[in-house]
Amino acid sequence: MMSMLTMVVQKSINLNLPQTASAKMNLEKTIPIAITSDGQIYVEQEKIDHSSLRKRMEIEKNRNPEVSIVLRADKKSEHGDFVFVLDQLKSVGISKIGIATEAKPAAVKE
Repeated sequence: MMSMLTMVVQKSINLNLPQTASAKMNLEKTIPIAITSDGQIYVEQEKIDHSSLRKRMEIEKNRNPEVSIVLRADKKSEHGDFVFVLDQLKSVGISKIGIATEAKPAAVKE
């Protein structure tokens, strides 16, 4: 089932997401991970330090081997923080990773 991210209540923090023309994703069995503009990482609404992220993701993977992640990074966040989170997810075998964006407003035709 495909749903617009803006139509589903996310258990995550507010971020200023980049915009894309196709911001859709399957949100069944997903865990949101957010990266703030200052590099803080949140799993759902819980702040996680960098050294604890891998262990937390191992726990989630053990709970649900089919777990998927919605990665939400503020558009002003550092690329290195984004890559760090992706690397931690891959290292525990999580491969179902979606990248959240906001839909661009439709162009107005005159």
